[in-house]
Amino acid sequence: MKLPRISLDKFSGDICRFQEFWPQYEAAIHENENLQDIEKFNYLKSLLTDSAATAISGLPLTPENYRKAVEILKERFGKKKF
Repeated sequence: MKLPRISLDKFSGDICRFQEFWPQYEAAIHENENLQDIEKFNYLKSLLTDSAATAISGLPLTPENYRKAVEILKERFGKKKF
């Protein structure tokens, strides 16, 4: 049985929206064992816009940089600010 295609929302860098974006991305892409890190990084980059895209723009598309990109995004946008 083929499941319907999932559409993931893009993330622009709005800290309030990261808590919505990350669990969706994590479930669909980040924890997908059938994807290599370079593929995950490509998906991640395609879903980022504005300040979120800028935050990792200096990282070349390599498997090693995928984990760095995730760390940067979580550090910059994943902390709740009150």
